[in-house]
Amino acid sequence: MASHQFYLNRAQRYVYELMPKKATIIGARRLGKTDGIDGPYLCRVVSLMPRGKSAVYCASLKQGLTRTIPGTIAAIERITGWKHGVHFFVGCKAPAAACFPQPVVAPFNWEHCIHWFNGHVTHILSQDIKFSANSLTLDAVLIDEARIIRKEKVDSELMPALSGSPGMFMDCPYKKSVYITTDRPLTREGLWVLDRENDSTPEVELQICELIRERAYMIKNGYAKYKLDLNLIEINQLRAKCHLFKEYDTIENIAIVGEDYIADMKRSLPPRIFAISILNKRVRRPADGYYSAFDEGKHTYVVESADKMEDFRIVVKPTPKNRIKGTYETYDFRRLQEHSCAMDYDIDPKQSLNIAFDYNANINWVVTGQKGEADGIKRMHVLSSMFVKNEQKLPELCHEWDRYYSPHKVRNNTVNFYFNQTAKQRKYANNGRDEMFKDTVISELTALGWNVVAVDMGPALFQEQKFYMLDDAFKLRQDPKRGGQKYLYPQLNKDNNEYLIVALENTETSDKYGGFGKDKSGEKKAENEDDGDLAELRTDGTDAFDDLFIGMNNFYREGRMSFVGIYTSK
Repeated sequence: MASHQFYLNRAQRYVYELMPKKATIIGARRLGKTDGIDGPYLCRVVSLMPRGKSAVYCASLKQGLTRTIPGTIAAIERITGWKHGVHFFVGCKAPAAACFPQPVVAPFNWEHCIHWFNGHVTHILSQDIKFSANSLTLDAVLIDEARIIRKEKVDSELMPALSGSPGMFMDCPYKKSVYITTDRPLTREGLWVLDRENDSTPEVELQICELIRERAYMIKNGYAKYKLDLNLIEINQLRAKCHLFKEYDTIENIAIVGEDYIADMKRSLPPRIFAISILNKRVRRPADGYYSAFDEGKHTYVVESADKMEDFRIVVKPTPKNRIKGTYETYDFRRLQEHSCAMDYDIDPKQSLNIAFDYNANINWVVTGQKGEADGIKRMHVLSSMFVKNEQKLPELCHEWDRYYSPHKVRNNTVNFYFNQTAKQRKYANNGRDEMFKDTVISELTALGWNVVAVDMGPALFQEQKFYMLDDAFKLRQDPKRGGQKYLYPQLNKDNNEYLIVALENTETSDKYGGFGKDKSGEKKAENEDDGDLAELRTDGTDAFDDLFIGMNNFYREGRMSFVGIYTSK
């Protein structure tokens, strides 16, 4: 095959040249983890272990098929020139006309696999499919977005499968290799990734670097081949013992993302999130949490959507471009990457949606939920949360919310909108309109085709009162007078509430007049943007969550159609 040049930034190239058996890379957003680390790693695993088996491990199959696999495929096509439908097939076995070798152990089901030209097969595994790694014998594993991966499932289900093909690839430094790439963990559940630094081998890393420099000198000065071979053997022996742990910020990839991107992120993100996501800084956790009863392990969920992925499979017919005779099935990655609720299988299509907002000059939030029941427990499913920043205000947020929930609008266009007196203010959150924020929301959503049930909850509850309500709800306390649970049990869709989950974990308490409440000082005061350890995660999103909780517990309504075609509350 002809040589093929590709670009790697400094961080990507360091990992590529070091080629350790184990790597844990914590990189800020837009570092190029998928394009410059995951893609090259998988290329090498496939090339060096023909007919072997590897796996890409994700939090959910939805995550894998919408983010990880499309990005990795694009990276591999850029780096190697291999093409989907020619050199590899995703979600199916290669057609017989492709004449691909069989893997040593062929999968029973190819729907969640990639079949490569040399017979290697990569399984797409996820934590939402129980025992997805069961009975597999894997030679290599790539764990993507590890900050949202549960460590106990990695240890109990995935690592036992990483036993290597017996008697094969004995000299390959990547046999039984593990690469973990992730953004900076934002929640407690993701902190296990940081703990992997304790198992890193910096001394082995330095030895490999020295031998690589020695090899470059030998090549430049025309050393004999047998000396180069001995050098490579020594490097590979060290690679097999190396665990590389690195933390990189987005600045490493500034040649690709550009200075404007960094400046835009600094303007648009809260200072603490900018410090974590872009500068990749470690930050402290609050010692005194307002949502102290919130437990990410208990109060979040990942939707099991594997069986629903059938809806996104298509039949591809032969074209001059792919040169393969016969049809084959694969995933429609274009549809999979559309940003909408079409893949949110926790939505009840028969129910209306419930929303609550928080209003601010700099950031505006909307949180969406529905009622549910499982195992005899009545639940408040927090389906999603989203926000807009700075120059974007309530109208833009309403349009963004509408775009996401348009598939649900076709089936049920009723939305229950809960608000208190804070929604009766004007101007600073709705582009200077001289109308109440609640009226902006109602008019915007109505114009977009939603039947809005506007529910006025009156004065906002005292924060201490909300604290005890939420504490009872998270702890599933029973009502001694009426029997049964006091409040709906809150559970958040983990894929769609990343920032809200972080905010719940990081909201602190402070003394208030006559009691205590949230420490909301971070919303008002100027913060040191260069020191993420001092910045507070803003509490705006948690206020929208609180209002949704109060609304769905104390003011829950469905609507009725009025004669003028606008929904009103009962």
